[in-house]
Amino acid sequence: MKKKKFIRITESDIRKLVLETISILEKKEEKDDSIKAVIFDFDATLVDTHVFWPTWNYARMYDHWSVLDEIIPDTEPYPGIKEVIKTLISKGIKILVVTNNKESVAVKTLKYHGIPYDDISGVNDEFDPKSTRFLRLLKKYDIDPHNALSI
Repeated sequence: MKKKKFIRITESDIRKLVLETISILEKKEEKDDSIKAVIFDFDATLVDTHVFWPTWNYARMYDHWSVLDEIIPDTEPYPGIKEVIKTLISKGIKILVVTNNKESVAVKTLKYHGIPYDDISGVNDEFDPKSTRFLRLLKKYDIDPHNALSI
């Protein structure tokens, strides 16, 4: 079996992302087409959760999600992600999170790492495609999709 390779995001990559995001936001503000929300994916975007993967299928198959709670301390937020989010919040932008992970696991992980967000949509009893959950969150906050950025 071929071993999977993981791509590590460096602090330099995060800094570039912050600068590019701020640049996009400033250009949008000039056109009065401002970004009102940024939607982040959870796994491998906000938090390095690769430690969940070997256990995730077991948790899903047996509906035993608490087993993932035990390894939350082994996850890590990507370098600089809290600063990115704080910058966006300071500009009045909603921070939304969409994940294919179990919502309760994502909530606990974000709380454990002190990563702020306004709302989250993860997998609960039924699986909805991410696009459906993106639109549901935007509708909840009365934000047009053209005024949202997805990362």
